[in-house]
Amino acid sequence: MLSILIVEDDQNFRTRFAEIVESCADFRLVAAVGTCAEARACLARNKPDVVLCDLGLPDGDGAEIVREACRANPALDAMVGTVFGDEAHVMRSLEIGAT
Repeated sequence: MLSILIVEDDQNFRTRFAEIVESCADFRLVAAVGTCAEARACLARNKPDVVLCDLGLPDGDGAEIVREACRANPALDAMVGTVFGDEAHVMRSLEIGAT
């Protein structure tokens, strides 16, 4: 069973994404949070297998969450979800460890 942390500041999207994860028997939702601070606190208590993270968060850059999570757990799979579709954001996400 894959454990998943969702980091997304849009509450409607976060709620719907959490519902989808929870509906799958192969997934366990660790948490669904909306800020970098909440994500860091969750990562200090848990070691999820997957982090789904928005880049634009109200209290910082989601890329830093991905970087920290990947450093703490090299086997982690990180997926970035964002409205930024330009090449610079995509390349930066890959460079920090997003798969």
